[in-house]
Amino acid sequence: MRVFRRMTHGPWIWAVVIGLAGCSRTEKDAAKEGARAAGGNASPVLHVDRANLPPLSSYIGPLDEGRVRIAAPKGWHVSPRSKRYLCQFTYSRSGHVRLPRIRVLVEPLDGPEWKEVDSRRPEDARRLADLVARRLRGRSLTEPVLPMVIGPHACARYVDAAKFSFRLSSGAVRKESAQRQIVCLVFDGRLYQVELHVHPGRILDFRDPAYAVVAGMQFIEPKNQDARETKAEPESSGQDGS
Repeated sequence: MRVFRRMTHGPWIWAVVIGLAGCSRTEKDAAKEGARAAGGNASPVLHVDRANLPPLSSYIGPLDEGRVRIAAPKGWHVSPRSKRYLCQFTYSRSGHVRLPRIRVLVEPLDGPEWKEVDSRRPEDARRLADLVARRLRGRSLTEPVLPMVIGPHACARYVDAAKFSFRLSSGAVRKESAQRQIVCLVFDGRLYQVELHVHPGRILDFRDPAYAVVAGMQFIEPKNQDARETKAEPESSGQDGS
């Protein structure tokens, strides 16, 4: 681990650069180590170098009315479009193997504080993490909200428990316990959530492909607000779980 300090417009702050890709410890462990190195007075920003992440396949989009292009990890499969998500990538093509999967969600944000955050600015990571933590106040999380810079993007990451229901070809519904790693980004007043859904205890096995999706996201600045165009694509009628 390499720890350095840099000057911003305010007082001295600490940033922590850790080679997370390929290591076995969690971000929670790395954050504790970084906080000790910084004297315990600052929330460390964890950095993930894009060069250490798995490669991506071809981009899809623009999506979200022309705001973003997103690529799947190489070897993963693009799911049909659905109203439940902006895009989704599955590790297995088989309809019987639902997890792991990476799902990208988007929603508009209200409040002037969100308009001051842009994930294209790495220095916004702490501010973004604070806003996300405030939004989740009262929720029980498996891993707390942490500021990160993944590739070029300021992010906020946390992990929680989840349950998903899947409709089988027989018509029966199967419920599965799972974990969700959620990486939040903000662009153009909108919250993008890159969710990794896995069986309990498997986050580390598939974390880096999800990080690669985050690092590779291409946000598009419009010439004017009226220039946004939605590329029409067919929506899925299949059952892929909730």
